[in-house]
Parts: sequence; structure tokens; C-alpha cells
Amino acid sequence: MAATTFARGGTNTLLVPQRWSKKDYKFAYEANPLKAYMGAGDESIIQVNYDFLKEQGDKLTFALRALVTGDGETDDGDYVNNSEALAFHNMDVYIHERGKYLELNGEMTEQAAYDKLRPKLQMALREWWGMKDCADIIAALSGLPTMNHIEGRILGTKATDADSAQIATVNETALVKGATATRWFGGGQNSSGTIARVATDALITSATDHMFGTDVIEYVKRMAMRTVNAAGAAVSPIRPIRVKGEPYFLMLIDLLQKKQLQADAKWKNATLHALPRGVENHWLFNGADGVWDGVVIKSTDHLHRRLGAGGVTAPEYFDSTADACHNGITVARSLFLGAQAVCLAVGKHPKWKSGYRDNPANTKYGTFVNGIYGVKKSQFNSIPFGCICVDTSVLAD
Repeated sequence: MAATTFARGGTNTLLVPQRWSKKDYKFAYEANPLKAYMGAGDESIIQVNYDFLKEQGDKLTFALRALVTGDGETDDGDYVNNSEALAFHNMDVYIHERGKYLELNGEMTEQAAYDKLRPKLQMALREWWGMKDCADIIAALSGLPTMNHIEGRILGTKATDADSAQIATVNETALVKGATATRWFGGGQNSSGTIARVATDALITSATDHMFGTDVIEYVKRMAMRTVNAAGAAVSPIRPIRVKGEPYFLMLIDLLQKKQLQADAKWKNATLHALPRGVENHWLFNGADGVWDGVVIKSTDHLHRRLGAGGVTAPEYFDSTADACHNGITVARSLFLGAQAVCLAVGKHPKWKSGYRDNPANTKYGTFVNGIYGVKKSQFNSIPFGCICVDTSVLAD
């Protein structure tokens, strides 16, 4: 006796109905995760300038008045003949276009798909715009050019278009490194809290002596507040963000640096890293891991890491082929930030357009987005105004 059978991979397999869920999974990247730190005011960490929305041009120049430095006059002094002129520094930010186009292959593709595809085009482009927006800001603060917005945080590849032209929405600012540099720290602490500071990334040679921790946070904060450098020359301190009258800084740290911080005995045993009362809803403390010595700590997976492999390939160095990471050592670059750390100059807000490319057939539907902007780490007189890059070793999971 025979019975009729329908089975996947067996009898009548091609007639077994298949169904696709009408819900698809997507990366959780709705918008730029750094958006909370953006604003037009001088208290913002990411200061946004909209001048180019009203005026033509491709270069925006920012001015900063320097501090008056003279000693002044004493009894019956000659004030007129010893007057001092005001000094100004300036910074230029160039803006460029960036955009992307997604297209469906035709009406049959739309008919055969598991769900309606047209709404997903704009959703995907919004996610893409937020991702690359975040990557550009991180790259600018890190002293890097526009980086590949997926691979750049790890592999170090520069962003290029389909014709291999470099995308220049980030205005690169090269770091000045050294054991006494004012806006770069390389090295770290050991398990006892002893700080070891080095002059280059290549000299970060230990996974246990060059770690991230509370002592590094305190050391870098002291760097930020200094008014003179190691040679005795005047340096503008990094300006904090004031919340209820109290000064705070922000430090973005890598997830692996967070792992080291959580193992730090001082962090584990103290309650000082708890959030201050009444600030839970303030933008600076949103999503924070805690506060240490007036520094708000926030971990993120959007920062840059490099792994030394005995060569000078892009995955091994941040900003100079002459300073590749030590062989076998992974280095993460965290960012210590104050007010006006980076400038975002907007020439055109992102705009979405949808329609058919193959007019008059009207079968190939696509969605396009583009905008015009430029990002640059704020610096005047060749000194970064509100950011210190902090390179420490980390151990991969």
C-alpha cells in the first residue's frame, strides 16, 4: 500500500511551500550615536556650524582670540608705547559632497521578494548615513582621514568611491606624538597603577604594563588642565563642560579598555564612579559607564584599534607607516574630550530622493541620499583645542 508524501528533501520536495518572514533583522544603527554631543553652542563637544546653508563657498574659517600674555606696566609706566596687539589664530574647514544610491532590479524583483522593498531602501540609507557620520567624527578626533565606515575602526583603510577617489569629508589633523606631547598619550598603567608613558605607538610593547585604567584617566585629565607644557611654554587648557556649575570632561573608550577598567582595583572598590545626583537626564551622562575624577566614561565599539603584525600595512598603524604597532600588540585609541573638540560644518543637510532611473520604462526604482559637509578636530596655532588621543594596549577577547 502506498501513501502520498510531501517532504522537504524527499518526495515532491519542489511542491512543498516555502515562506519568508515579513520581518527582517537589521543592524541596530538608527542614527549617529554621537548625536547627543552635537550642538551649535560653544558648550557642545561637537560644534555644528550652519553658515554654508545660507552662503556659498567650500572653506569655512574659524577664529580664536589668543590670551593676552604681556606683564603690563608698573609705577608711572609708559602704557601707550608698550601697548600689546590682540592676537588671533584661525582654523579652516573644507566641505565636500558624500552620497549613496540603492536600486531595485525591476518589477519582477519587487513581486518575488518576501516583503515590500521600497521602504527598506530609505531605512537602509538612513542607517548608512548615521554610521558614516559617526565614523567621520571619530576619525577626525582620532587624527585620521575619512575612513571606511565599517572596516575603518579595525582595519585602517581609507574611504574611497567606486573610482578609487579618496573621500575627503574629514579634514585630517596629524597628531604630534612624544613622551611629553600635550595632546597625545601613549602607554598606560600596570596592575599596580604605575604609569608608563612612551613616545610612539611602536613602543607600546606590553599587554600588562600599558593597560587602560583609573590612573590613566587621572593622568590624562592633568594633561588637559595644564596651562604650560614640559618646556614651560603656555598651552591653552581643554575647556570642560559645566553641569550644575561643576566641570566635567567626556572620555570615549574602547570596549576592551572598558574590560580593563572594570578589572582595575580602584574602579571596583570605589563608589566615586557612580553618576552624580540629578544629572541622569543630562546629555553628557547619557549611557555613561560611570564618572571618575570628573571624567564621564562612555564605552563604544566605534573607536579605532590596530594590531601589530611585524609590518607596516594599514591594519597595523593609525596615522604613520613609520609608527606601526608593536608585533603582536593590539592598541586601542580612546578620546578624551572637552568643549568644542570637533567642528562639523554643514553645507547641505542630507536629502533623500526616490524614483525611477529608467524613464520612460519606469521599472527600476531607487533611492538616493547626499549631503555636503566637513569635519575637523578643532585646533588653533597647531594645537588641538579640545581633544587628547589616548593609545593603550588591549587584550582581544
